[in-house]
Amino acid sequence: EAQDSPLVDKDMVYTGMLGAAYRF
Repeated sequence: EAQDSPLVDKDMVYTGMLGAAYRF
């Protein structure tokens, strides 16, 4: 599920931040 959209980008950033917190 990788789309070139600003909305998806924001979701990706949000998920990325949460993922980073879980990873660390």
